[in-house]
Amino acid sequence: MSDPPFAARVQAVFFPLAVTIGVFPLALLFAYILRTATVTERTAAITPFTTPEQEV
Repeated sequence: MSDPPFAARVQAVFFPLAVTIGVFPLALLFAYILRTATVTERTAAITPFTTPEQEV
């Protein structure tokens, strides 16, 4: 049986770090989408250049 390409100690540090770095762009994209959706929901108006309070 052959030895693994990386030592167990290197795997314990490198692979979680690689997963974190790989998931970070998706988490950042999700945060921007959520922020944009929240701002859009709070400022949504039927007519342009008005706020929901002005439409009531």
